[in-house]
Formats: sequence, structure tokens, C-alpha cells
Amino acid sequence: MKPGLKSDISKVPMTMVKGGLAAAAIGLMAIVAAFTVPLPLLHQYTGMGTMGVSALGVIFFYAAFLFARGRWWAGIPAIIGTGFAAWVFIEKAVRLLMIYYKHNPIITLGDFMAPFPFLSFQLVLIIITSSLGYFIFKALKFSRTLSPQPISKSMWGAMGLWVMVVVLDSMI
Repeated sequence: MKPGLKSDISKVPMTMVKGGLAAAAIGLMAIVAAFTVPLPLLHQYTGMGTMGVSALGVIFFYAAFLFARGRWWAGIPAIIGTGFAAWVFIEKAVRLLMIYYKHNPIITLGDFMAPFPFLSFQLVLIIITSSLGYFIFKALKFSRTLSPQPISKSMWGAMGLWVMVVVLDSMI
């Protein structure tokens, strides 16, 4: 690359890059779940096999790409997914706290802080999902002021093929 030319990534505002990467976290979660969750459990929860859940993850990657390119509507599934994940983690942490405090009354500050080491995993997940949601929301707000960048027809076609894989896998 010549010294005076800017790369393609520098044309996209950094807020959109961060939002796109945060939106891609949902797709990564789907692909990891596709290969780590046992197949009967995966089929029970999603109604799809490994290929369908993986394809769904790829569709979330496409949506993150569209979102980073200025299509604000493509960030909506990511913000809903991170909001739902944060809600689930908060609900689990509160449930564990309520069980602990039910059997161990709070008398001092130490009694109040005692269960937090047990909740460190839940608290880390809450912080991660909340920060991902923050970046997605910030990019969502910013993308509404931008004009979208062009997307090639082959990219739309490839995304349509992955949607077809998801539909066919859920039908079988």
C-alpha cells in the first residue's frame, strides 16, 4: 500500500467498527454452541442441527458486517441478543444472591460481600454483555446519521444461501 493512501478500514468510523465487532459476538456464540452442545440438546432447544446453528452464526456475522457498513437495522438482532443475555445473567445472579441471603442474614458489610466471590463468573458475564450492548447501542445511534456504504450483490447472495441453509435445517 502506498504511504499516502488510506486503507478501507479508515473510511469507516471507529464507532461502527467497534459496534460491528460487538455484534459479531452473537454469531461466535452460536458457532461455539453448535460444536460444544450435545446434538440432542441442541435440537431440543433450537429445532436445528449443528449445521443450522452454525449457519445462524454465520448469518449473525453477515449482519454484523452490514451493521458496520452503516445498515442500522442489522444491529437490532445483536442488541436484542445481548440484552437478553444480560437479563439472563442478572436474573441468575440475583437468584443466587437471594438464596444465599435467605440462609445467611446480613449483619455486617462482610456478610453482604461474602457471596460475591461465588458470583464472580456471573458478574463477569454481566459486565461483558453490558459492554457489548453499550458498543452496539452507541454504533446503532451513530449509524442512523450515516449514509450506508455500498454492499455487493454477491454478498447479498451469499447471505441468502446461508439463510436457505438455516431454513432447510429447521425444516428437517
